[in-house]
Amino acid sequence: MGDEARAGRARSRGAAALALGLAGALVAAAARAEPPPARPLAEGVTVREGACLAREPLLASLETWLGRGEVDPAIEVRVEELDDGRPRFVVSRSGRPYAERTFRAGAVPCADLRAAVALAIALAIDAAVLEGVLEPPPVAPTPEIPDQGPVHLPPHALPRRRAARPPPAVARHPAPHDRTVADAQGLALVGVLPSPGWGARGGLLVPSGAVELRAGLLAGLGVAAQVGRGEATVAMAAGEIGACLATRGASETLRGCAGVAAGQWSARGRGFDTSRSTELPWAAATLGLGGEVAITPAVALVGSVTAYAPVARPVLVVHDPAGAVRWRRPADPAGLALGLGLSVRFR
Repeated sequence: MGDEARAGRARSRGAAALALGLAGALVAAAARAEPPPARPLAEGVTVREGACLAREPLLASLETWLGRGEVDPAIEVRVEELDDGRPRFVVSRSGRPYAERTFRAGAVPCADLRAAVALAIALAIDAAVLEGVLEPPPVAPTPEIPDQGPVHLPPHALPRRRAARPPPAVARHPAPHDRTVADAQGLALVGVLPSPGWGARGGLLVPSGAVELRAGLLAGLGVAAQVGRGEATVAMAAGEIGACLATRGASETLRGCAGVAAGQWSARGRGFDTSRSTELPWAAATLGLGGEVAITPAVALVGSVTAYAPVARPVLVVHDPAGAVRWRRPADPAGLALGLGLSVRFR
């Protein structure tokens, strides 16, 4: 009997200990399940007042928009008025910033601005609380695609390979420097005629590979030249051909040219016993430098300097009644033409 009594008391003590343990676990679980107490709204909001921001009116508007005077203790709100008068607030949850907003100042009265700031804070607080209690959405399982093995298609079901089509031809438009240029210039002539005078030049520049081929006309207006006791009025007309090399920039072109010019002087004497008219051949090698500056894509201002070295020099001669040479005036050994005008580039 003694042994049985002792065994019964041991079982009773074990059951009591088990009951106490279960009761403690239930109390702890209940303590963990109980939500933390809310705190007054005024404790969770910090306001740095300014010209429009006042703490008490702002808290009153915020309580009105929230519909309650308490807030989750994890929520912190900091409201301030920046140096330029713009209101700004930051809503934090558990120490981490959740929402931040800055408002324009001066657009509305202070009372309306405080109400708008309070409404934005209330919306941010409710959004932060809602995010804290929502469970994350379940992740949809990835569907498994059964392995069907290789698929064999009959020959007639295979797609036919089409022959590759050649790319469409693109119309080639010539670059600006590949286009023909026509120019016309007024000239100041020195040494080309017996006296300094005026003239004109016109021609075409045709691109040909790395060079440009030039062909044109040269004319000198009549000038008076003293020959002995009389004078002669001399004009000229000639043709020019040559080749040019060009260096181009964004809107300017520098061009060096070399070629030949050939034509004639037309002279008419005055003040002699017998005044006559005559034509004298003239030919020269030419070397020139020119430039153009674009005014529009098709029109440019052009200028040139051209040197002439005559190889067939006209000579003005006056004979006496017996046929002997009395006076003579040969052409200058070199001449210069300064030109200025316009050019047109053909499309």
